[in-house]
Amino acid sequence: MEFLFENPLILLAIIGFISSLFTKGKKEEEKRRKPAQRPVSRPTQPQQPAQASPIERKREELETRAKRAAAQMEQQYAETRQKADEELEALKQKQRYAERRTAAIRERMPAQNTANTNTQAQAKALAPDKQKLADAIIWSEILGPPRAMNPHRSVKRK
Repeated sequence: MEFLFENPLILLAIIGFISSLFTKGKKEEEKRRKPAQRPVSRPTQPQQPAQASPIERKREELETRAKRAAAQMEQQYAETRQKADEELEALKQKQRYAERRTAAIRERMPAQNTANTNTQAQAKALAPDKQKLADAIIWSEILGPPRAMNPHRSVKRK
């Protein structure tokens, strides 16, 4: 669907096709309503330029409306595209700034590598194992609230 709005030429072609369908339908409807008339012979007179019929005027009006709508859509598309390009450029600038900041921080990191090794050793010492976890559960039961404060009822009493 977005493809149609991005290509105004295709949109114009579709609008023109739809408007031609409506005009064809109206012409066929008029033929059905009017009874067949026999051509009346008229004396030959120089033909005057025929004025546009109401159907042709309506078709021309619809075409001008479609052209205006297409021009308006093109203008909105151009504005939206320009805003998106501006936002994209702003995001690219933010990305470049963030990359420069991370590069600066990484340059300072070698001096802090010795501190990182100490913290990694501390993390390994504090890593839980099965015995420490079992002790922790036992101590939580010992130091937790008394059993009388959280009684468990039997199924028979309920």
